[in-house]
Amino acid sequence: MSDPIHPAVAALFGSRRARPRLVRGYTVQTGWVDVDKGRLLTVTMVARLQHAGYSMIEVRWRRRTRGISLLRIR
Repeated sequence: MSDPIHPAVAALFGSRRARPRLVRGYTVQTGWVDVDKGRLLTVTMVARLQHAGYSMIEVRWRRRTRGISLLRIR
């Protein structure tokens, strides 16, 4: 896999094989919005969301939804 799932995100689901998909994101300017819904949360996607100003995201994998602070992920 050329663009792996971010390890910090996979750890939230307790599995290295987790394939969490993006549900929505939060910015101070817009609040919660759907953003690239259904896309895998890869290392590149995390960097792209951080660059776009998102501070929180919601991801879903196997009927479990988790909120993630992008401010804590490096």
